[in-house]
Amino acid sequence: MAVTPDGALALLGDPMRSEIRVVDARSLELFDTIKIASDGAISAAEFSGSASPEGLVITPNSQYAYISLQGLNQVLALDLATLEEVGRFDTGAWPDGIGFSPLSASRD
Repeated sequence: MAVTPDGALALLGDPMRSEIRVVDARSLELFDTIKIASDGAISAAEFSGSASPEGLVITPNSQYAYISLQGLNQVLALDLATLEEVGRFDTGAWPDGIGFSPLSASRD
């Protein structure tokens, strides 16, 4: 689970159903449910046939959420204003926990 720094939304992963639940953090009411396609999910995943959204992290400006998809070996980027997927990134095997740093890497 992750809560936006502005306190507006809470995101909860449901690896068994391959969903992210978006909850209004103030009223505690379900705001939306985002179904994550499981096409290509690895059979050895914790929940076979599921994208298995596990780790969640939200940027400090509450603009994006990054969600590890254990069953797909990917991280999904979610725009929190539109609740639309804006990208995916391949990871190593079985991504689970996830963190965010505002630091940027450079090759100086």
